[in-house]
Amino acid sequence: MLASQNYSTIALAASSGTRGLPACLDVETTAKLLGIAVSDIQVLMAAGKLTPLGDPAPNAPKWFAAVETIRLATDQDGLHQATKEIAKCPTRTPFKIDALAIPAEF
Repeated sequence: MLASQNYSTIALAASSGTRGLPACLDVETTAKLLGIAVSDIQVLMAAGKLTPLGDPAPNAPKWFAAVETIRLATDQDGLHQATKEIAKCPTRTPFKIDALAIPAEF
């Protein structure tokens, strides 16, 4: 079953015009392929929905396997869960004014 799923994912990718896609994708290409913002890649990585290749340091460039990215892009349940994880994460933190930080002269 698993081998047939991988074959069908690769066949779908080949038929959908991704033949020129490299095996390793950078963050921008991965986000474009999934139809999400580049900033949402970190959310998916934290949720365990998307795993970078190797064991990169937190500040290192991340690379993703094209096959796994295509598998996630073609899996409706996986996209549903990924979208829920992105929606749960606040994109902006509220701005707080610290009253103690303002000098008394002002």
